[in-house]
Amino acid sequence: SSDVCSSDLNTFYNAEISYKKALQIIEESPIIDDELPRQAKKLLGEAVENSKLILKEYPESKYIDDAIFIIAKASFLQDEVAIAERHFNLLLRDYPESKFYSLSEIWLAYTHFRMGMIDSTRIVLEIIQAGEQNNKEKFIIHNILAEIAIEVDSLEQVYHHYELAAEYTPSDSKKTSTFGKLVKIAEKNQDKERASIYLEKLIQVAPDNIRIDSKMQWIIYQRELRNFDKIIDEIESMLGLSEFAAEYMKLELELGKVYMDRGDIPIA
Repeated sequence: SSDVCSSDLNTFYNAEISYKKALQIIEESPIIDDELPRQAKKLLGEAVENSKLILKEYPESKYIDDAIFIIAKASFLQDEVAIAERHFNLLLRDYPESKFYSLSEIWLAYTHFRMGMIDSTRIVLEIIQAGEQNNKEKFIIHNILAEIAIEVDSLEQVYHHYELAAEYTPSDSKKTSTFGKLVKIAEKNQDKERASIYLEKLIQVAPDNIRIDSKMQWIIYQRELRNFDKIIDEIESMLGLSEFAAEYMKLELELGKVYMDRGDIPIA
């Protein structure tokens, strides 16, 4: 049986690797209309296939609950909520000792929210929050509460819950996706002050491509908010950094516009 052990471990390892890679791609991608990046879809598909293999070939494996959890979460991410719901329920019913038990309760509530069951999701989350949660669980809870707030048009609550979510996660990629959402929401509501604050936070955690774009966007907002001295210092220091080499022309243009807006025509 050592054979079985090693091959179910192998299969599980492959499922987990695909799943984690997919998650990182999703979290580090710029948000475009909630469409999953193609590479992430492919990896989630692989994670589900390998997890199904474990359920089928190694029903006694100690990775069964891991496999069920991966199928449930990957299905959730691909918007296959019925499959997600079935697998979270399966885990909660058959594996009460699983380390994924309390996470699955929260994800099941999230799944129900996505199915349109807003009121019952709220009630379940209140019951869950009455107990103890670790930071990973709090991160998901506040994401759900933020999405509920979006549905019921409570903008301050949306900001509040996403900000808390960002506090509760140690992961840079999760912070990237959370501050990315906050920037988008602030922009949609024409709140340039707030968008600027979130862009600053995003710049601290995001991968290069998002960081550079965020910095350029931040400069534009600072100009519109007339924070001229702040931008001039910032652009001067960016012009000295090689990572912004591709943006030098844009930076010089922005600098020109700032001096123009300030009325320093000769320098402009």
